[in-house]
Amino acid sequence: MTRMKSLRVTAVALAISIGGLPLSAHSQDIKKPLEKVRLTVPAKSLTFIPYYFGKAHRLYEKEGIDLELIVMRPPIGVTALQAGEVDYSAAGGLSVRAAMKGLPLRTIMFIQTRLSFSLIGQPGTVPAKIRNVAVSGIGSLAHYAAITVMKRLGNEKVAYISTNTTPNSYTALLGKATDAAILTPPYTFYGDSGWLFRSRKYFRRARSAGRPGHENTSPSRSP
Repeated sequence: MTRMKSLRVTAVALAISIGGLPLSAHSQDIKKPLEKVRLTVPAKSLTFIPYYFGKAHRLYEKEGIDLELIVMRPPIGVTALQAGEVDYSAAGGLSVRAAMKGLPLRTIMFIQTRLSFSLIGQPGTVPAKIRNVAVSGIGSLAHYAAITVMKRLGNEKVAYISTNTTPNSYTALLGKATDAAILTPPYTFYGDSGWLFRSRKYFRRARSAGRPGHENTSPSRSP
């Protein structure tokens, strides 16, 4: 009798053990919920392609992150970051300046260490005849790049027009609303079609102005 009872107990324990394996294995297959992360970028351009590439190839998901990319003007993006409405901002230049003024922001990383700005002008334009330059924003890295380039070209009597975004600067240049514009890829490549810019020799020497600085691609966040 004792032996039979022992066998039954062993059989029950074995059944529980065997029956529990699928449950354990199944629990390991359950995926943890992805962490929602919101990142603002000044524009959907090649400058920020690493973020879009990573999202398209689900690289962030493999790290447990559900990344949401939001195109937002840098001033608004920094304000949203400070308010806690977004987690990160790729408007590095404005974010750093905001931090220097006392806002509780910090730079996490840089994805580029050299500027990718180019000054593109109307056909036949020479530096001395440039009266205005379109930039994405007054006080932006594009603005400071334009100032640096024009200084190197010997023309500092220039008015800078804020267009809010690089695509708007490109549109202004196409519509001949401005003599020149600071552009980033892919818009700089559009100028290679031949009709947009013929005086390239003047601007190639000043391309990538501000070499000691960093590109406007650094995600910043509130600490």
